[in-house]
Amino acid sequence: MSTLYLFDRYTTPIADSRLVDVRSCEIDEEVNISSRFAVKAESSLQLSNPTDLNTLLTDKYAAMLAMYPGFTNIVYDALLDATGIDSSASSAPAVVSLGERGTISFFNGYIETTTTAIGSAPSQVVVLWEIHRITNDNPKTGVYDRFYMEKDAGDLTQMDISFDGGSNYTTVLPGVLASIAPGVQGTQLRLRITNTGYPKYLGSWAVIY
Repeated sequence: MSTLYLFDRYTTPIADSRLVDVRSCEIDEEVNISSRFAVKAESSLQLSNPTDLNTLLTDKYAAMLAMYPGFTNIVYDALLDATGIDSSASSAPAVVSLGERGTISFFNGYIETTTTAIGSAPSQVVVLWEIHRITNDNPKTGVYDRFYMEKDAGDLTQMDISFDGGSNYTTVLPGVLASIAPGVQGTQLRLRITNTGYPKYLGSWAVIY
């Protein structure tokens, strides 16, 4: 089970968005989020009582790192906008939507993140990511609703990670320790996310090393 933290979609800057509601959800369960946007956190994470988005994200990723003893670093992107996606390196028609407030959706291809410089070249990593679906409903009553459905991270076709800026990739599984071969270790982190089948929204990614 996960916890959905619902925030005001229209606050600027987005990091100051105030917490509006908290819901619980199961995989494949539809949750009405109305005009808000959702940030997911596993219910097992030990979080404080955040009142804004910035606090929640800080707590969430610190708690995720704490779940992996022996690792001291985490780099992540909550993907609230498209600045972390390199659309020029993505395969058409993969990119469906590169909007704001958690609306990065794609299908039948791959997208790549921009390159992130990290402090050291890891030999072992754990990669985590979240995917979901968003559906819209506009019934005859004129009420407009948005529904969030959490999907299993394993539903993603493939996740590959590179530490040499995209020259070489290693395929990883969600939450599973992966070894990076000596010849492809480095400090230029990049992800390639492949999805076939129905469109999925990429909720976030995190690399623990």
